[in-house]
Amino acid sequence: MKDNDEIKNLVKEEESSLTQILDFGNKFFFIIKRYFILLCIPLFLAVLYSYKKSQQLSTEYSATISFSLSEDRPQISYGSATITQQGFSFSSPNKLREYSFTERVGSKLLFKEYYYNGQEDYLINHYLKTFVGYKESYFKSFTDVASLNTQEYSVFKRVIAAIKESVSIENNINAEIYYITVKTIDENFTLLLCEAFYENLIDYYIERSTKKESSAVQFLQKRVDQLRVDLEKSEFNLAEYKDRANNLVTYKAELEEIKYNRSKLLLENDFMESSVKLEMAKTNLTAITPLFQVIDAPHLPLKSTPKSTLSIYALYIAIAIVANILAIAFLFFKYYYWQDLKLKIIKARNKNESISN
Repeated sequence: MKDNDEIKNLVKEEESSLTQILDFGNKFFFIIKRYFILLCIPLFLAVLYSYKKSQQLSTEYSATISFSLSEDRPQISYGSATITQQGFSFSSPNKLREYSFTERVGSKLLFKEYYYNGQEDYLINHYLKTFVGYKESYFKSFTDVASLNTQEYSVFKRVIAAIKESVSIENNINAEIYYITVKTIDENFTLLLCEAFYENLIDYYIERSTKKESSAVQFLQKRVDQLRVDLEKSEFNLAEYKDRANNLVTYKAELEEIKYNRSKLLLENDFMESSVKLEMAKTNLTAITPLFQVIDAPHLPLKSTPKSTLSIYALYIAIAIVANILAIAFLFFKYYYWQDLKLKIIKARNKNESISN
């Protein structure tokens, strides 16, 4: 008998639960049915806005240049010395990318003049005209980054940050091939930026790799040039003295001629020694200068990729669905729970007033 009562109670509880679920479902569908048109409005607006945003998307163009750093250099002999190519290798592509967009290196890229769309101008001005809508050149002249005023510096930093986002550097470790890829929404500018960035990158790397040797060559070149001038002046002074002396044989005249000849001889020896050092320094610089070899260069027409609109539709439709769920929850509470809650609040208030009285 007791077992039958427990079974009956379980059945009643299940029926009660099922009734509550059905009642909740009926209430839920009642809300949707009553406000169906209003609930469709956010979805409709989301689709329209997604379509508008998708129309603003432009086709993206991609330019890739692949190159290698050649180390197969012949040995170069100068006299008894044999100079060979030192081993060079790029750092990680991420480090190269970061170095390329430092202010010192990046400014060399952006403030170099290029011919584009019938005009020769700084690359940064071409960017501002192409993507920002400038009609005239914003930067008229450039000395260095420190000479830019606050507004110019702000524009420079924004442009270099935007270009950095459009450039990527990768490498194939096994094949020792490097890839520079540039992506923008303008085909011609994409090609220009890819070529300009490659030139600026290798110039930076060569300068960084040969800094010590280049300084030595510059120093010796100035030294040789100065000695050449001094030697020519000494030869002229000796010839001028002989013209004045007119074969006069005196001890004083011989002493003066000896001094002129000694000075000329010293300058000749110094000039010859410095010239030899200069040639050796140039040879060494040539031997250690990295050689870059372009494997594949970009050309028009570039590879184009229409930007996907699926993510835009998914985002705004999801926002509309979340808004509808919140609206349904609010209406559900208002229709079926607000009155009870309101009555409980009124009763509690009346009870407090009666107790206070």
